[in-house]
Amino acid sequence: MKHFYVTAVVLCVTVAMCSVASMPADCPQLEAIIHTCTCEGSLDQPTDIVINCRRKGLTTFPTINGSYTGIIYEFTLAYNDIETVPDDAFQGLRIKRLDLTNNKLSSISDVSFRGLEADLTVLKISGGATGINAPFTAMSNLTTLQELTLQNFMIPGGDLENSIFLQPFSALQKLTLVNWNLKSIATAAFTGLTSLKELYVQQQPNLTSLPVGAINLLQDTIEKIEISNTKIIKLYSYSFQTMKVLKTLVLASNLIADLEDNCFNGLEDKLQFLDMSLNTIPLSSLSQLQVLRNLRTLKLQNSGLTTLPTNAALFNNKPNLQILDLRGNRLTTVSHNVFANLSSLVQLDLSENQIGTMGDNSLSGLTNLKYLDLGHQSLVGTSLKLPPLAQLTSLITLTLEFTPLSSQSWDSIRQASSLTTLNLRQTGFTSIPNMTFSTMTNLNTLNLGNNQITNIYQETFVGPQNHLKSIDLSSNLINHFDSCTFHNYSFPLKLNLIGNPLHCDCHLYWLSKAVRDGQISLETYLPNTCTYPPQRNGSDFSALNPSDLCSTAPNPAVCSDYYSPTTTTTPTTTTTTQPSVIISVTFMSATTDSITISWTLDLPELLNYIIVSHIEIPGGTTPIYSREITPGNLQYSIDGLKQNTGYEICVEGHPKVGQQKQTCIKENTKPTPTLPPNNDDQTSNSTEIGLIIGSVIGGLVLLAILVAIIYLVFLRKKSPKDKYPVQPRTFTRAELPQMGYDSKRYRKKKKEDTTDGNKNQVTVSTVTDGKNGQPNIGRISAGSYQYLQEKQPISNKPNPVPPYVNDAAAKQYSSPYENDVNMRPLPRMPQDSPGYYNPAFRHSTTPDQQPHTYSEIHL
Repeated sequence: MKHFYVTAVVLCVTVAMCSVASMPADCPQLEAIIHTCTCEGSLDQPTDIVINCRRKGLTTFPTINGSYTGIIYEFTLAYNDIETVPDDAFQGLRIKRLDLTNNKLSSISDVSFRGLEADLTVLKISGGATGINAPFTAMSNLTTLQELTLQNFMIPGGDLENSIFLQPFSALQKLTLVNWNLKSIATAAFTGLTSLKELYVQQQPNLTSLPVGAINLLQDTIEKIEISNTKIIKLYSYSFQTMKVLKTLVLASNLIADLEDNCFNGLEDKLQFLDMSLNTIPLSSLSQLQVLRNLRTLKLQNSGLTTLPTNAALFNNKPNLQILDLRGNRLTTVSHNVFANLSSLVQLDLSENQIGTMGDNSLSGLTNLKYLDLGHQSLVGTSLKLPPLAQLTSLITLTLEFTPLSSQSWDSIRQASSLTTLNLRQTGFTSIPNMTFSTMTNLNTLNLGNNQITNIYQETFVGPQNHLKSIDLSSNLINHFDSCTFHNYSFPLKLNLIGNPLHCDCHLYWLSKAVRDGQISLETYLPNTCTYPPQRNGSDFSALNPSDLCSTAPNPAVCSDYYSPTTTTTPTTTTTTQPSVIISVTFMSATTDSITISWTLDLPELLNYIIVSHIEIPGGTTPIYSREITPGNLQYSIDGLKQNTGYEICVEGHPKVGQQKQTCIKENTKPTPTLPPNNDDQTSNSTEIGLIIGSVIGGLVLLAILVAIIYLVFLRKKSPKDKYPVQPRTFTRAELPQMGYDSKRYRKKKKEDTTDGNKNQVTVSTVTDGKNGQPNIGRISAGSYQYLQEKQPISNKPNPVPPYVNDAAAKQYSSPYENDVNMRPLPRMPQDSPGYYNPAFRHSTTPDQQPHTYSEIHL
């Protein structure tokens, strides 16, 4: 959650009212004594006197004309241009709190505070922009001080070593040193501050190390230490070892990049608040936080975190942690169960990260969580799907503004039934599922601004009718919405519709009347601009009367009663479950500037009227709506469109009971037609040419059909080819033959040789001779497969390892290399053998002793 610190200001309508409400009785007397200032009561206690000289443009100290024996609770001269505080500046006054900050002080008298010693408990003073020495002597007698702020002062050499000026302040409980030139703080610097509970050392750009010795000197009393906006780079081991009551430690806005082991020793069960924001601490160093088992608040804002440990080591041992601030880091993912051990967590801030993924159980265990901020995630081209929120039974505030959300996130949002505040501003939603808020009966504030929502129905906001007081729908695409939207709501209701393209016609008659009756108040810091009808384009809706929108008041709407199924109020009627009206839309025709559609209705008697809308696609931003069409009309023409352009056309039925039903189609207008030349001779010639071309094409088609028939009848009648045995396994590369100088590559399949009637014979280039150790035997035909050697023996043969598959058959011929495939049998099929192969060139080489290559076989 974002935290804004605002200075409270009391505004009075009249001087008399201020006098009666907040001016103490002695104010007239005091304003006469200090006539340049005003007298008023304290914000905390109206009877306490405050002399207010704040922002008066004073360049000199105001004159005190008299004395006042009573106690002035506060005298403030802050934010002026005073340069000098004179001697006895407050003579005759008794002051408890004095504020001299944000002036241009260059000179402070050593006796300027004389007379205030007995009463002054709080002193805030700052030097000029260039800085002067701290007014040690002037303050030396203010022994009753409990709070001291010294801003914009100098210290010789930048080393705070001399503790003499602080020794008188044994009653001091809060010390603030802002924007000094400190380089170091000596161990003895705070000697004498025996009651100090809070120490603030801020804006010290020359301070590079934590003043461990000085702060440990305060071990018995110090409860809060803030050292921020310095250049401290490391926390050393045992820096807080002696601390006895330290509860709050703020080390924000430094350069800390390393936490040494045991740096938090001594604070395990004491420290309740730790702020390490605006440092750059590696995740490995953050494991040192694990020992702090009594933390209530942990702030790691803008600490450079890119991930959280999946084992949740950072958040182990934190049974009392209530506030966890992780905003402004570079987190992209929140893993499962990362916060599972933080059952006491009340506030979790994950805003200003880059979280695009959250595990379904990433928020499990947070049963006491009340405030969750996931807003301002920097996501490009993606959206966040929220994890289930059903376990967050205590969640009352959910902030998701400026985070692109997946439409599936509605399922998770619906589970957050205990919400009182929901911020969905600029999340990219285009619609709101009906009954989403039906269980959020305590929802008070809902922000849906800067989205692309177009339609609002009665069912949209059903649920929080007794508590919802503010709805922000600004900067959406809403033209009008159902007059039953706020049926049975408790009024008044604050509604923001600024930035919507409102159709200021009869559809919004009910809203205008509700505004006039005081039930609904519209935000009017900008006009609620009308965009339709044309005669009211640019008008401010909030300035129009109901009669300006519709000359005749529409009949009261018949609204569904979702809150009491048996009770009805006028004009509401008791309703039962109604059948759905089905609308079927059909495209009829299109011209260059119009589209005509028709539709059918299965139950037209359930409808009050029909509206047709259209929007240009792509690029259209605001749909254009038709007049109300009676359900008896089933056709509509949309005119005035752009030529050759796409449109989405929707037919929306408004039923007598229930929500609107809508069906859409997408169609295009026609482009401008290209007209032929207006020449009779050319028309005649074109017709004749068309006839000639048609005749030629017809003849060619007929000839092609005849050729196909001849081919199928005569050429396809031939004997089937022999089927070669299929190899039953895949060979390794080492088993494949290689080419050499006695073999050639396969080139291409040759034409069929029909000279000897062997039409199925295919001849190829020279291949291997099939035998090892017999080089240069000569040209071998492709039919020489009788020397295919078996890879494995055939177990059921007498000779278990025959040298060649068809060696015996080959001996019947005078030449084993003849290509007589008709007589030579095929190689026998391997029965239980895994296969056969040709190893002829397996071990041979080319003349230059390079291995043969054989790329023509692809198995």
